[in-house]
Amino acid sequence: MSDEAVTPVGDDGLVDRGADIVRVDVVLRAVGERVGVDHGYALFGAIASACGDDLHGAWWLAIAGLRGVTRSKGELGLSTPGCELRLRVTPERIAWATQLAGKELSVRGDTVLLGTSQVYELRPSRTLRARVVTTKVHGDLSDSEVFRKSIGERVRELGVRARVELGERRVVRVSDGLVVGYQVTLHELSDADSLKVLYAGVGGRRRFGCGVFMAPARESE
Repeated sequence: MSDEAVTPVGDDGLVDRGADIVRVDVVLRAVGERVGVDHGYALFGAIASACGDDLHGAWWLAIAGLRGVTRSKGELGLSTPGCELRLRVTPERIAWATQLAGKELSVRGDTVLLGTSQVYELRPSRTLRARVVTTKVHGDLSDSEVFRKSIGERVRELGVRARVELGERRVVRVSDGLVVGYQVTLHELSDADSLKVLYAGVGGRRRFGCGVFMAPARESE
Protein backbone atom coordinates (compact mmCIF):
# COMPACT_ATOMS: atom_id res chain seq x y z
CA MET A 1 0.00 0.00 0.00
CA SER A 2 1.63 3.25 -1.08
CA ASP A 3 1.93 6.31 1.14
CA GLU A 4 0.31 8.36 -1.63
CA ALA A 5 -3.00 6.68 -0.74
CA VAL A 6 -2.67 7.62 2.93
CA THR A 7 -4.19 10.77 4.40
CA PRO A 8 -2.23 12.81 6.94
CA VAL A 9 -2.58 11.83 10.57
CA GLY A 10 -5.02 13.97 12.52
CA ASP A 11 -7.22 13.87 15.59
CA ASP A 12 -10.95 13.31 15.36
CA GLY A 13 -12.00 16.73 16.61
CA LEU A 14 -13.73 15.57 19.80
CA VAL A 15 -13.26 17.71 22.88
CA ASP A 16 -10.89 15.91 25.24
CA ARG A 17 -12.84 15.49 28.46
CA GLY A 18 -9.63 14.98 30.42
CA ALA A 19 -7.77 12.31 32.29
CA ASP A 20 -9.61 12.81 35.58
CA ILE A 21 -12.96 11.33 34.47
CA VAL A 22 -13.23 7.69 35.50
CA ARG A 23 -13.88 5.06 32.86
CA VAL A 24 -14.63 1.34 33.06
CA ASP A 25 -14.40 -1.47 30.54
CA VAL A 26 -17.53 -3.29 29.44
CA VAL A 27 -16.56 -6.57 27.76
CA LEU A 28 -19.07 -8.58 25.71
CA ARG A 29 -18.60 -12.07 24.34
CA ALA A 30 -18.30 -11.91 20.54
CA VAL A 31 -19.14 -14.82 18.24
CA GLY A 32 -18.74 -14.91 14.48
CA GLU A 33 -16.91 -16.59 11.63
CA ARG A 34 -14.47 -13.80 10.86
CA VAL A 35 -13.88 -10.06 10.76
CA GLY A 36 -11.13 -7.96 9.23
CA VAL A 37 -8.21 -7.01 11.45
CA ASP A 38 -8.72 -3.36 10.43
CA HIS A 39 -12.34 -3.16 11.55
CA GLY A 40 -12.46 -0.14 13.89
CA TYR A 41 -14.38 2.33 11.74
CA ALA A 42 -16.81 -0.29 10.45
CA LEU A 43 -17.37 -1.58 13.98
CA PHE A 44 -18.22 1.91 15.22
CA GLY A 45 -20.83 2.22 12.48
CA ALA A 46 -22.25 -1.22 13.25
CA ILE A 47 -22.62 -0.39 16.95
CA ALA A 48 -24.30 2.93 16.20
CA SER A 49 -26.68 1.20 13.80
CA ALA A 50 -27.52 -1.59 16.27
CA CYS A 51 -28.29 0.95 19.01
CA GLY A 52 -30.04 3.43 16.77
CA ASP A 53 -27.81 6.16 18.23
CA ASP A 54 -25.78 8.98 16.71
CA LEU A 55 -22.42 8.44 18.36
CA HIS A 56 -20.36 10.98 16.44
CA GLY A 57 -20.18 13.28 19.46
CA ALA A 58 -19.81 10.49 22.01
CA TRP A 59 -16.76 11.79 23.91
CA TRP A 60 -17.48 9.24 26.66
CA LEU A 61 -16.95 6.25 24.36
CA ALA A 62 -13.78 4.45 23.30
CA ILE A 63 -13.97 1.17 21.41
CA ALA A 64 -10.97 -1.07 21.90
CA GLY A 65 -12.27 -3.30 19.14
CA LEU A 66 -12.85 -7.01 18.66
CA ARG A 67 -10.42 -9.52 20.09
CA GLY A 68 -10.12 -12.76 18.15
CA VAL A 69 -7.64 -15.22 16.69
CA THR A 70 -5.40 -13.79 13.97
CA ARG A 71 -5.68 -15.57 10.64
CA SER A 72 -3.90 -15.03 7.35
CA LYS A 73 -5.00 -12.35 4.89
CA GLY A 74 -5.80 -9.76 7.56
CA GLU A 75 -8.61 -11.65 9.27
CA LEU A 76 -9.60 -12.35 12.87
CA GLY A 77 -11.49 -15.52 13.70
CA LEU A 78 -14.26 -15.17 16.30
CA SER A 79 -15.28 -18.81 16.72
CA THR A 80 -13.25 -19.72 19.83
CA PRO A 81 -13.69 -18.93 23.54
CA GLY A 82 -12.16 -15.62 24.61
CA CYS A 83 -13.29 -13.63 21.58
CA GLU A 84 -14.77 -10.36 22.80
CA LEU A 85 -15.75 -6.76 22.21
CA ARG A 86 -14.32 -4.22 24.68
CA LEU A 87 -15.93 -0.81 25.19
CA ARG A 88 -14.48 1.86 27.49
CA VAL A 89 -17.16 4.16 28.90
CA THR A 90 -17.92 6.46 31.81
CA PRO A 91 -19.76 4.68 34.67
CA GLU A 92 -23.09 6.34 33.93
CA ARG A 93 -22.98 4.76 30.43
CA ILE A 94 -22.59 1.16 31.64
CA ALA A 95 -26.27 0.42 31.02
CA TRP A 96 -25.93 1.77 27.47
CA ALA A 97 -23.02 -0.59 26.80
CA THR A 98 -24.52 -3.69 28.41
CA GLN A 99 -27.73 -3.36 26.38
CA LEU A 100 -25.67 -4.43 23.37
CA ALA A 101 -25.77 -8.01 24.70
CA GLY A 102 -27.79 -10.13 22.30
CA LYS A 103 -27.43 -7.72 19.39
CA GLU A 104 -26.16 -8.75 15.98
CA LEU A 105 -23.63 -6.49 14.28
CA SER A 106 -22.82 -6.34 10.58
CA VAL A 107 -19.16 -5.33 10.33
CA ARG A 108 -18.32 -4.71 6.69
CA GLY A 109 -20.50 -7.64 5.67
CA ASP A 110 -19.35 -9.99 8.46
CA THR A 111 -21.86 -10.96 11.17
CA VAL A 112 -20.86 -10.68 14.85
CA LEU A 113 -23.25 -11.76 17.62
CA LEU A 114 -22.68 -10.16 21.02
CA GLY A 115 -23.28 -12.24 24.12
CA THR A 116 -23.12 -11.73 27.87
CA SER A 117 -21.31 -8.72 29.32
CA GLN A 118 -18.97 -8.08 32.22
CA VAL A 119 -17.82 -4.78 33.72
CA TYR A 120 -14.21 -4.26 34.81
CA GLU A 121 -12.64 -1.49 36.85
CA LEU A 122 -9.50 -0.09 35.21
CA ARG A 123 -6.40 -0.83 37.26
CA PRO A 124 -2.99 0.84 36.94
CA SER A 125 0.00 -0.83 35.33
CA ARG A 126 3.58 0.37 34.94
CA THR A 127 3.37 -0.59 31.25
CA LEU A 128 0.48 0.12 28.90
CA ARG A 129 0.13 -0.67 25.20
CA ALA A 130 -2.20 0.43 22.40
CA ARG A 131 -2.51 -1.53 19.18
CA VAL A 132 -2.45 1.69 17.19
CA VAL A 133 -2.22 5.40 18.03
CA THR A 134 -2.85 8.24 15.58
CA THR A 135 -2.14 11.91 16.18
CA LYS A 136 -1.17 15.11 14.40
CA VAL A 137 2.44 15.04 13.28
CA HIS A 138 4.52 18.05 12.29
CA GLY A 139 7.08 16.58 9.94
CA ASP A 140 7.66 13.46 7.88
CA LEU A 141 4.89 10.96 8.59
CA SER A 142 7.10 8.01 7.66
CA ASP A 143 9.80 9.07 10.19
CA SER A 144 9.13 6.97 13.30
CA GLU A 145 11.22 9.28 15.51
CA VAL A 146 9.09 12.28 14.48
CA PHE A 147 5.98 10.30 15.37
CA ARG A 148 7.47 9.14 18.70
CA LYS A 149 8.20 12.74 19.68
CA SER A 150 4.66 13.77 18.75
CA ILE A 151 3.23 11.00 20.93
CA GLY A 152 5.53 12.14 23.73
CA GLU A 153 4.02 15.61 23.44
CA ARG A 154 0.47 14.19 23.69
CA VAL A 155 1.48 12.20 26.77
CA ARG A 156 2.98 15.26 28.46
CA GLU A 157 -0.18 17.24 27.70
CA LEU A 158 -2.00 14.73 29.92
CA GLY A 159 0.45 15.52 32.72
CA VAL A 160 1.97 12.05 32.36
CA ARG A 161 5.62 10.99 32.54
CA ALA A 162 6.50 7.88 30.56
CA ARG A 163 9.05 6.37 28.22
CA VAL A 164 7.50 6.04 24.76
CA GLU A 165 8.27 3.00 22.61
CA LEU A 166 6.97 2.60 19.07
CA GLY A 167 6.12 -0.77 17.60
CA GLU A 168 4.79 -1.73 14.19
CA ARG A 169 3.63 0.95 11.75
CA ARG A 170 -0.04 0.45 10.95
CA VAL A 171 -2.50 1.86 8.42
CA VAL A 172 -6.11 2.30 9.54
CA ARG A 173 -9.13 2.81 7.29
CA VAL A 174 -11.36 5.70 8.41
CA SER A 175 -14.37 6.40 6.16
CA ASP A 176 -12.96 6.55 2.62
CA GLY A 177 -9.42 7.44 3.69
CA LEU A 178 -6.39 5.77 5.22
CA VAL A 179 -4.53 7.02 8.29
CA VAL A 180 -1.05 6.08 9.48
CA GLY A 181 -0.33 5.26 13.11
CA TYR A 182 1.94 3.07 15.21
CA GLN A 183 1.63 0.54 17.96
CA VAL A 184 2.68 2.43 21.11
CA THR A 185 3.92 1.15 24.47
CA LEU A 186 4.31 3.44 27.48
CA HIS A 187 6.81 2.35 30.12
CA GLU A 188 7.69 3.43 33.68
CA LEU A 189 4.26 4.83 34.54
CA SER A 190 3.21 5.72 38.05
CA ASP A 191 -0.16 4.42 39.23
CA ALA A 192 -1.73 7.86 38.91
CA ASP A 193 -0.27 8.47 35.44
CA SER A 194 -1.32 5.00 34.30
CA LEU A 195 -4.94 5.74 35.20
CA LYS A 196 -4.79 9.05 33.31
CA VAL A 197 -3.75 7.20 30.15
CA LEU A 198 -6.38 4.50 30.64
CA TYR A 199 -9.12 7.07 31.19
CA ALA A 200 -8.25 9.60 28.49
CA GLY A 201 -6.34 7.60 25.91
CA VAL A 202 -3.72 9.22 23.65
CA GLY A 203 -4.34 10.77 20.25
CA GLY A 204 -7.54 10.76 18.24
CA ARG A 205 -10.09 8.31 16.82
CA ARG A 206 -10.63 6.45 20.06
CA ARG A 207 -14.13 5.49 18.94
CA PHE A 208 -12.49 3.71 16.00
CA GLY A 209 -10.06 1.63 18.09
CA CYS A 210 -7.10 4.02 18.14
CA GLY A 211 -5.31 5.27 21.25
CA VAL A 212 -7.00 2.82 23.65
CA PHE A 213 -4.40 1.48 26.08
CA MET A 214 -4.35 -1.74 28.11
CA ALA A 215 -1.83 -3.59 30.23
CA PRO A 216 0.08 -6.22 28.24
CA ALA A 217 -1.33 -9.69 28.86
CA ARG A 218 1.55 -10.79 31.05
CA GLU A 219 0.92 -7.89 33.42
CA SER A 220 -2.88 -8.03 33.46
CA GLU A 221 -3.12 -11.69 34.49
